[in-house]
Amino acid sequence: MKKGKFRAFMAFITIVAFLMSQDFNTFRVLGSEILVDMSTSENENESVPLNLGGNNTIIFINGATGNDENDGTTRDTAVKTFEKAKELATTNQTVDTILVLRQVRINGEISLEGTNAIIKRDESNLGYLFWIASSDNVTLSNIIIDGDGDNITSKCALINCEGKLTVNDGTVLENNNNKSHASNRGGAICGQRSNCVITLNGGLIQNNVANFGGGIYLTGNAKLIMNGGTIKNNSVFNGPGMDSYWNYAACGGGVCLYEGATFTMNNGLIQGNYAQEAGGGVTIGTIEASIYYNNIFMMNGGIIDGNTAGSSGGGIFVQAAYVGVKDLKSEATITAGYITNNVMNNEGVTNSAFGGGGIYVNGYDFNGFKNGHLYMTNVIISNNEAKLQGGGYASCPISNTIII
Repeated sequence: MKKGKFRAFMAFITIVAFLMSQDFNTFRVLGSEILVDMSTSENENESVPLNLGGNNTIIFINGATGNDENDGTTRDTAVKTFEKAKELATTNQTVDTILVLRQVRINGEISLEGTNAIIKRDESNLGYLFWIASSDNVTLSNIIIDGDGDNITSKCALINCEGKLTVNDGTVLENNNNKSHASNRGGAICGQRSNCVITLNGGLIQNNVANFGGGIYLTGNAKLIMNGGTIKNNSVFNGPGMDSYWNYAACGGGVCLYEGATFTMNNGLIQGNYAQEAGGGVTIGTIEASIYYNNIFMMNGGIIDGNTAGSSGGGIFVQAAYVGVKDLKSEATITAGYITNNVMNNEGVTNSAFGGGGIYVNGYDFNGFKNGHLYMTNVIISNNEAKLQGGGYASCPISNTIII
């Protein structure tokens, strides 16, 4: 090759090498199109990075080890906060799922409005998805939180609430499944500690499963105020230790109050929930009487309809109280509302005599205990059914009921 041609050839090679070092997918050299393959192979963790701004559909969030400097496209590059995950889902409208790898603390206004995404449990996470600390104040609106219960059996509710939580319209808490774990508390929400105040103004809690409180479980002086919204089609099943220990008996298909809880129902709907043993709709106490704190239910309106229990209280179950160290209360006061179409089907394994399709009030004729109390001044109880006694209302012969 002559020197002139050799120099021209080397110059061409130099230009091509320079251009190939740049971040171009396609470029032209001397009128000819050169295509460069910029694709990369799968990473060592078999997690293919999703191209944000392209066709990615998933963002990963990890409240323990995530980092908001990450892009959130793989488990290894998960973000840490809900705010960052929402930002990415807002910017990239193809994102339809935010997978929670480890519990995330939330505070303030929590919404996915403006995105096409829902929150979902990752298969690696059997714990809570969100935590509300005692000092936090959270409002949920326009957000779906899904436990993927058809594919994942978890050990905890969707939300662990120790502070203030307000649930507004557009919120859906659904499909969390704790069924196979003993003494699991709360399918959707576990409310605990004295700073916990949960206010339902709207929203939907549905298709969740637990041992106690298929929809919501309250304990430790937690409070629930229901002004609206719907709790429906949740279920509770007996825990694995049930054969030898009745304390694992399933209670509170919709809502369960135990060891210090107050539930004020002003409006709303509790419908179609199921308890394998007691309280298809609501239980004030469980099969085991609370021995440390009061359990109080006040119904000023709303509807408890179409719920089912296997042994006692298709709509409402009121347990007895303990008078050991403290003179405790276990009582319900009903001043308005509807208790309709509930059933006690006698398919449970705990005591079902005097079962009560609509309401059952229990009594304990033992030293150290006192009866459950029910006060009713104005309520409609209709079309309820019990396989044994008390289609509308039943009580233990030694319990106390006052109807005015």
